[in-house]
Order: sequence, then structure tokens, then C-alpha cells
Amino acid sequence: MRLDKGQANTNIVAAMVILMMVGFLGIISVTVYDSV
Repeated sequence: MRLDKGQANTNIVAAMVILMMVGFLGIISVTVYDSV
């Protein structure tokens, strides 16, 4: 199974998107808990 540069870049972008989504959810949850 050979990894192309494009495939590696796609995996990196997917990981970055997942991290951004997790961070975004964390910020939302902190804001919600802070406002309660």
C-alpha cells in the first residue's frame, strides 16, 4: 500500500479539520457552562 503525497496531504487536512471541530466544540461547551 503506497502513500502518495496527495493522500498524505489529505490525511493531514482531515486531522486538522477534526482538531478544529473538537476545539470549536470545547469552546462552545466552556461558553455554555460559563453563562449558566
